[in-house]
Amino acid sequence: SASLATSDIPWNGPIAAVRIGSIDGQFIMNPTRQQMQKSDLNLVVSVNPKGHLVMIDASANRLSDEKFFSALEYSIECCLPIIDQIKNLSNKTKRTNIELQKFDNTLVDKITILCYDRILKVFTNFTLDKIARDTAITAIRQDILNELLLKEEISLTNLSDTFTYVVKKIFRNLIFEKSHRCDGRSFDQLRSINCKINLYQPLHGSALFQRGQTQVLCTVAFDALDSQYRNNDFVWRTGYKRKPFILHYEFPPYATNEIGRAYGRADRRELGHGALAEKAVEPIVPNELPFMIRLTSEVLESNGSSSMATVCAASLALMEAGKIRY
Repeated sequence: SASLATSDIPWNGPIAAVRIGSIDGQFIMNPTRQQMQKSDLNLVVSVNPKGHLVMIDASANRLSDEKFFSALEYSIECCLPIIDQIKNLSNKTKRTNIELQKFDNTLVDKITILCYDRILKVFTNFTLDKIARDTAITAIRQDILNELLLKEEISLTNLSDTFTYVVKKIFRNLIFEKSHRCDGRSFDQLRSINCKINLYQPLHGSALFQRGQTQVLCTVAFDALDSQYRNNDFVWRTGYKRKPFILHYEFPPYATNEIGRAYGRADRRELGHGALAEKAVEPIVPNELPFMIRLTSEVLESNGSSSMATVCAASLALMEAGKIRY
């Protein structure tokens, strides 16, 4: 944030971020690793100059809503002085104003006239799923590009970016005008939810959670304490020598109708989503067990929020295995 504030890059900053812990009911700003081991809360918050929340990342040991909201208010109070310091820092540096790239209004109007009705028809056809909708938009894109490239002297990249801008504009305006989403749901309407447990008898626990076109299979396996996760980096970051609970998140290419290597070393997305889901599930797992627990989550189909679908499937699988804290 400070680097961007002192540069000539236009943005809506600065922002500030803090980590908040809670020990014996007292909030602690930017706690040490030793303090975090005793904390009931691990909250990271970023705030803009108006005191509005920009990002929240948190895990807690079954914290009450009232205490969590108090922690958010405290984090905002901690961030505002940091923002003031960044503003003072940026005022000492000469800034060069750079204008953001803008779309050609004439080209935007031409593309809108050519494709508005076709795109509107796609976004109001509630029988289309995600893949069919993307396929239809891709076909329209190709038709528009082929037609305009023959008539206009313009780069393919600029034309493609402008088309994407027009599609997003039509999609956004449709939501505001019709008050529903492209799949026909209103703003407060959930996707259809289906749950199944005990899918494979030899496993200690298993569950299938489906929300719309997002589907996650989660399995539970128990093992001896000697199989606990041990890693020097993990010890250095957390202070714990062993990890008796692991959530392994897998997102194979076929989950989004793609072809690729399904297994191997996890990428950053799988590591990040797995860590997010693990933070949500870990507080409901009993602390002292005579065995370790490994949860494996495999995303079978994805249309958004597969990490939260993993949390739901993991909860079902743990309940089916009989190892969960209420």
